[in-house]
Amino acid sequence: METSLFLAKVLGAYFVVVGLALLVNKKAYKLIIHEAQDDTFLLITGSISLIVGILMVASHNLWVSDWRVIITLTGWVALLKGVVRLFFSDFSKKIIKKVSLTPWYPVALVIVVLLGLWLTYQGFWA
Repeated sequence: METSLFLAKVLGAYFVVVGLALLVNKKAYKLIIHEAQDDTFLLITGSISLIVGILMVASHNLWVSDWRVIITLTGWVALLKGVVRLFFSDFSKKIIKKVSLTPWYPVALVIVVLLGLWLTYQGFWA
């Protein structure tokens, strides 16, 4: 449970800060989308996602029917995202471009912020 609480605090704060930053700063969002078409960017972000995913899966691979499974799923998503960015960069570029053009992207960011608030609550006060 200690690991779950720690990761809930860290992921929660991360989701809130990054989600709000991307919602508020459209210039940064556009820059990220532009940079995401670069192979170096995909290599670096893929490597970071891969190591974060491996660390999370190795330390928190709990398939339980409560809030902690969200942390497990986040770890697996990070791991898979890293693998895809490293091995399938052209596919990654297409997905990033497609997602960036959807009008639902701000809604997804609001969901990320809400998930972050909920994880922060679970980690600090629940």
